[in-house]
Amino acid sequence: MLEPVIPLVLKASIPVLIKKILEEMKPIISNINDQTRQYFEIGLKKYLEKKFDQYSELKTLLKGNTPVYIYSIYYPLKLKNEDEVIDTNNVSNIFEKSNAVTIIGDAGSGKSTLIKHLFLNTIKTGYAIPVLVELRYLNNEENSLQDYIKTKVLEDCIAENPKILEKLFETGKFVFFLDGYDELNTEVKADVIKNLDEFRNKYPNNKFILTTRPYSGIEQLQSS
Repeated sequence: MLEPVIPLVLKASIPVLIKKILEEMKPIISNINDQTRQYFEIGLKKYLEKKFDQYSELKTLLKGNTPVYIYSIYYPLKLKNEDEVIDTNNVSNIFEKSNAVTIIGDAGSGKSTLIKHLFLNTIKTGYAIPVLVELRYLNNEENSLQDYIKTKVLEDCIAENPKILEKLFETGKFVFFLDGYDELNTEVKADVIKNLDEFRNKYPNNKFILTTRPYSGIEQLQSS
């Protein structure tokens, strides 16, 4: 009967993260009015709670449409970079050498589940504000990757206008999870890569994780 308690314990880390983020963003937040600052604080709480609920449950073949708590079935994975083995139990381990990391794995290797674990771990450890983008949705999207990210974040009420959001991005307190590069149509890949390079260069202090299958053409992405 322990399992139902675990999500509540993990979710309790959200206020801790918010307090930490607000403290670290004081130079930015102190320059905006009280109403906007309150909007950000309330919006951030709603955003994190919504995404926590969304990514803490998975559907499995065994359970059909009945979702199960991710950590009741998740098996910890390790990443390998040449001869180096990286433990994924803490998201900070992944960014020890670079702010931008590409995870390459075959179909069914658990990349998307790993990303959800890392998303939740980013909240649990108070590391940063996580933003997850499933890249396949860009196949039918007229906006650029940057605009898509900003629109999705704005929809979740983190900031009430793009200028404030850009100031928040400049603080480097975000981790962007870009899942499924291999699911992009060939005709949009070049634009997505260009936009991602521009986004990283504009906000270099943030962290980025991109996942893909092998032989997807990801070598077009600039190395960090």
